[in-house]
Amino acid sequence: MSIKNNGTGIRHFKWCIYGSGRAGQARMQSLSLELGATGTLYSARTNVLNTLLSTKRFDGVVICTENQRHATDIQCALSHGCHVIVEFPLAMSADTARELYAMAEARQLMLHCEHIGLLKPSIQWLLKTRPALRSIRVDFQGGLYRWLTESYHRKTIAPLIVGRLQVLWALCGPLSLKRLSYVDEGDGFLLDIQFESSTVESVELSEKRRPNMKRQSNWQFYSDLGSPLKFPSFKPTQLFYEDWCAAMAILSGGETYLKNSDVIAVLALCDHIQDSL
Repeated sequence: MSIKNNGTGIRHFKWCIYGSGRAGQARMQSLSLELGATGTLYSARTNVLNTLLSTKRFDGVVICTENQRHATDIQCALSHGCHVIVEFPLAMSADTARELYAMAEARQLMLHCEHIGLLKPSIQWLLKTRPALRSIRVDFQGGLYRWLTESYHRKTIAPLIVGRLQVLWALCGPLSLKRLSYVDEGDGFLLDIQFESSTVESVELSEKRRPNMKRQSNWQFYSDLGSPLKFPSFKPTQLFYEDWCAAMAILSGGETYLKNSDVIAVLALCDHIQDSL
């Protein structure tokens, strides 16, 4: 896809960072002048993106709002001729994601879905070395708060696991649902899923959510011999900075580290999981 640069050239893009929470703050800190990007942070609490883009000129918008708002905010930014970077998930369904990518394509604008989980050194090492694996198990627990609580009560559980699904998809290739167990615990839930994979014998994900629960994520990898996989030591990296570099590379004609087709495929799997609850 060719990218329209709005007459400004590739470098010195002016970005609107829309959403002043933790994600928006992290985005501001990741900006770097050598990438030709400057940004201004705006609060998304009053839902004024359309007014903002009607009165100020930006080359791009970074969407750092609640998951349910991503699609509407992306549509707004694209309609104003802005490139878009959005925190995952891109949308709440595969069909909506297809529509958003089609809209960006028609306007020759970038729509880049961030996924810094794929940029972690351990995951990058796995993707590059491709060791033979017998099993992968992910145990995740986290809190339900603010809009996450609203998501839970609206029975939109599956989009909460999309981040871990995207990484599993990258490591294992296409996944399909093998077995699912869902327990509504009143103020939270427990979700256990087994997946079918053509490359890894056993792929399991366990997700537990409850208000005020401490966030913990444990990834277990076992080799084809059944022993725990040994990782080399890794140096700390600035993941949001790397994502900025990736987005700027797309604007220069490069390839994204997260293909649109994979984003849609994982959201389609989420749709199937949601329907199976």
